[in-house]
Amino acid sequence: MKRREKERAGRERGEGAFSQRRRAPFSPLRRAGGRWRCRGSLPGRPMDDRREAELRRGGRASERESEPVSRSHGRLKLVRAPRRRQQQRARKGRRSGWAERASERRLRWLGRKPSHPQLEAFISHMSKGSETQMDGTLSSMPRYPSHSLCEMGELTQTGIVQHLRNGQLLRNIYIKKHNLIPSDWTSKHLYLETTGKSRTLQSGLALLYSFLPEFDWKKINFRHQWSTIFCSGSCDCPIRNHYLEEEQRRQYSLRVKNIHLEKTYADMAKIVGIPTRQLRASNPVDSMLCHFCHNVSFPCTKNGCINLEHFKTIKTHQLEDEKERQEKKYYYLYALLATHPILNQTANRMQRIAEGKREELFVLYSAHDVTLSPVLSALGITEARFPRFAARLVFELWKDGKKYKEHFIRILYNGVDVTFQTSFCRDYNKHYTKLMCPLEKFVRFVKQDMFSPFNSTNYYDACHRRPF
Repeated sequence: MKRREKERAGRERGEGAFSQRRRAPFSPLRRAGGRWRCRGSLPGRPMDDRREAELRRGGRASERESEPVSRSHGRLKLVRAPRRRQQQRARKGRRSGWAERASERRLRWLGRKPSHPQLEAFISHMSKGSETQMDGTLSSMPRYPSHSLCEMGELTQTGIVQHLRNGQLLRNIYIKKHNLIPSDWTSKHLYLETTGKSRTLQSGLALLYSFLPEFDWKKINFRHQWSTIFCSGSCDCPIRNHYLEEEQRRQYSLRVKNIHLEKTYADMAKIVGIPTRQLRASNPVDSMLCHFCHNVSFPCTKNGCINLEHFKTIKTHQLEDEKERQEKKYYYLYALLATHPILNQTANRMQRIAEGKREELFVLYSAHDVTLSPVLSALGITEARFPRFAARLVFELWKDGKKYKEHFIRILYNGVDVTFQTSFCRDYNKHYTKLMCPLEKFVRFVKQDMFSPFNSTNYYDACHRRPF
């Protein structure tokens, strides 16, 4: 009964997709390997030889932002780039008996240490962050991963370097090319928000350090977001929770039908010495990805070793799960309601800017895969796989250089322009020659179209009207 009460409380808090399942007993693999941020891996996609070779070299951040943006776009002018960068894996859980034994052999910082020209300066600067302004518990969190041992849920040097590169890419295009943020910027030019995890705070700081013209602690003000779906004051949505539960049932039904997957789970559980149900509930693929991305062997015990075949079996099932997820639509309906608050904030902010009102120039949400995945689904970007570690989603606002009242948006996912993959602008691309999507189409989608599948005209009714 206590577990059910906790799950119900979690749903009322508006936590992200699969959040209840991810709070199942802790994965021993994850505990043994620490909570690493890995470069370039896609949790929903098996890796081909080229991608695997890229990962072994340490990976490389996408540079595609600079390609399409560097073109003139006719008379369009970039006026604002609210950027939504979603950081990975928000899973946690209790220690198991195996995990306690593994704590005696936590892995130290690995020999594989990717570097960056600003890494040393970043670490030095983060140790002087007493002047920064942060909400609540954020002020007491470490500014960078200074632990000598890999702890659960912590960022590693690999993750820090990846975000430094992400920030540098954005700086090259938005600041050096378009002068989006002035050299004398103030805290009013930025809106920064993060969940209460040290890894999301540190990820955001690393990106900002390499992005801003000059990093100044006095101008950094991170706000604390308690919900992983960033629903703020609009988290009360029973129908959202209903579709989340339906999606979890669908996922469970598909999993139990896969005899080979169940055998793999049983084999892995025997190796690490925990019940099969406990390992299955912890969804160990994330921990295995952490081992893989850091070039560390999978765990071994006296009962045997976790191997690549176990990994492939679980990854293959993920692909099948993604395919069925799109067909059944439970997750899509959940995503529409889960992401409306944050998309509504974005649309409102863009509207105010289009009206000539002064707003922030750069917006950063540092979050999780369970934040980004439903946003992609709600936007209708069906070709996107489950977010890789340190994935980023960017919303840009442009205005016509001659017709100043005309505004357009562009959306990029990991550096790739996906604007015309969205459900609200897919048809527009077929009939017009504009390189971007009119702002009003995005606003209409957020204010009206998102409620149509629920036979409603507003968020409250969609959240409280029971489906037939």
